[in-house]
Amino acid sequence: MRLCNKIFAVGLMVMGMMSCAKDVNKTQLSDSSQYEAPVLESISDVIIDSNNNKVEAVTFNWSPAYFGAPVQIEYDLYMASGENTILIGTSYENSVTVQKTDLNSFATSIGIEKNSTANVSAYLVAYVYELIEEGTVQSNTIIVQYPDI
Repeated sequence: MRLCNKIFAVGLMVMGMMSCAKDVNKTQLSDSSQYEAPVLESISDVIIDSNNNKVEAVTFNWSPAYFGAPVQIEYDLYMASGENTILIGTSYENSVTVQKTDLNSFATSIGIEKNSTANVSAYLVAYVYELIEEGTVQSNTIIVQYPDI
């Protein structure tokens, strides 16, 4: 009887281990020619002065990117002036809000002089979360005017 109980226990353990095997389906992205880039919406002039730079923010909105499957998409928002570029926000949603005081710091770090009027570019890079090498698309570029930075 003890032998039968041991054989039964070993059989249950073997069946338990076999049932733990998982078949994980990896998400398949579409062919990269079918990816759809997000479209960054235009924003009005950004006026930054001593009265509003610590209390106001600017919200950048865009349409979602598409990679052919329901995946988590990360959006990186960049600001550029000439050859200088800086990351100003990251989001998993379709918008980023940046405080004006931070925008001012970003603008000066890419070479915009303080208290000057400037045009800078803003654009998005969208990619499948943790799969940058497999799927990346870039949005349109918008011009953001910064009077009185």
